[in-house]
Amino acid sequence: MRIEGVWYRSVWVDPADQWSVHIFDQTKLPWAVDILRLTDFAQVAHAIRSMQVRGAPLIGAVAAMASPGRAPRRHHEAMERDAALLRQRARPRSTCAGRSRAC
Repeated sequence: MRIEGVWYRSVWVDPADQWSVHIFDQTKLPWAVDILRLTDFAQVAHAIRSMQVRGAPLIGAVAAMASPGRAPRRHHEAMERDAALLRQRARPRSTCAGRSRAC
């Protein structure tokens, strides 16, 4: 998309560090354009949970671009340790009527 003459994609890697990810906060659209920089998997999980990233293709692209394997070596251990748990918790789920837990 083009905003004020500048072309953007829905998700892109930060050109400065080559591993953090930028997205549009989709909870603010169409009234405002807010670009978020996601620097770790916890931020990605929050963006998915809070609907800042919407739609299966975009969610998959953001999660893949922010995977532990793309981060600098110094971040790998911590990110790998937390990634599986965060992915599990970030996944949107429906709940059964009358139950307080996901089905």
